[in-house]
Amino acid sequence: MKKLLFFCVAFLSFLMNAQESEMQFKKIIKLNDLAVENLDNRPKLDSILAEITIIRDVAANDEVLQKSKDAIKTIIEYNQIKDAIVPANDFSILTSQDLKEFDYRYDKFDKKYIINPMRKGEIYPYLVLTDSGVYLRFVNIYKKNSFIFWNKARFLYDGKTFEYTDESTRTSSSSSYNRYLGTTTSVTEESDVFCTKEMIAFLREITTATTVEGRLQGKNNYYDYTIGEKTKLRIAKVLELYDKLKK
Repeated sequence: MKKLLFFCVAFLSFLMNAQESEMQFKKIIKLNDLAVENLDNRPKLDSILAEITIIRDVAANDEVLQKSKDAIKTIIEYNQIKDAIVPANDFSILTSQDLKEFDYRYDKFDKKYIINPMRKGEIYPYLVLTDSGVYLRFVNIYKKNSFIFWNKARFLYDGKTFEYTDESTRTSSSSSYNRYLGTTTSVTEESDVFCTKEMIAFLREITTATTVEGRLQGKNNYYDYTIGEKTKLRIAKVLELYDKLKK
């Protein structure tokens, strides 16, 4: 009888959690749509961000937590892009020589070009060209055999410092089997953020810096690395293309 009662309570708890999760998920989507309609209304956006933050803090499960973090990041970036997007020339201004080290695609639904360096590596900026102008995004990827759940990237270069945070870093893992090594696990934590004016200035500076050291800071651990010359050159070429597109 006790086992049956325990099962019933557990099942009821599961149903209530599932219902709460669905309600929170739908609320986030509704608030995100409302934010798109009010991009010019800063007080309204602040109110929407506050509501989503409350949902994040009481998220029913990991899926809702990630959805709320993504929504907060997206709304913040709406404002950043609006403030920092630069008027740009048409894509046709770029020659085959300009694009020889880049991959690009056109998203006809969002009406924008995505221009990536062919050899990305674990750190690279890329370009987004829209009808309104051009802006940069920055990707930072951690690939090792254990999670650090990083949310802050810190850099030291030529006596200067720069850092940024990303609370919605994406995580994934995969396993493979080798008969000599057994089962090994690989984890990935990837950040993709909008480049503010300050970040663009940082990227320009590190292309000519003598030494650039980075740290991905997690809740309980961190990972240190050095940005090499090939990565600096890759960043410089993306910036050259960005400068050519700017009006």
